[in-house]
Amino acid sequence: MKYILIALVGLVIMVGALAFIIRNIMLKKNGVQTEAEVIAVSEDTRKGRGGMRTVSGYIHTLRYEVKGKMIEAKDRTGYVQPFSKGSEHTIIYSRKNPEIFDYADQIDRNIRLFGGLAAVGAVFAVRFLILAVK
Repeated sequence: MKYILIALVGLVIMVGALAFIIRNIMLKKNGVQTEAEVIAVSEDTRKGRGGMRTVSGYIHTLRYEVKGKMIEAKDRTGYVQPFSKGSEHTIIYSRKNPEIFDYADQIDRNIRLFGGLAAVGAVFAVRFLILAVK
């Protein structure tokens, strides 16, 4: 029974990773690539031990043009090192909702990373299902 539960954990990891891969592939395939400028950098802060404020990353506000209209949106990825204000980055944004975007180089990295995670989850699940059958 315990092997089946462990195999289910592997399956959940695999399915979650596959969902993230599909999301990234669809954004890359159906999105629009453009250059965006960093207009603001803010700290992503959380309360640490003893109630002290700690910086866990940086959130960037980017400005880019969509069909003649300027969009200002925050990235959803927290970075350990901040980008410099005024720097330009290649992004891919959603055609349906232009405020949803990701950095072009980050999309490729995510696809590779979560592809590996999905493979590990699948191997993990198969291995423990085999042990459960024995």
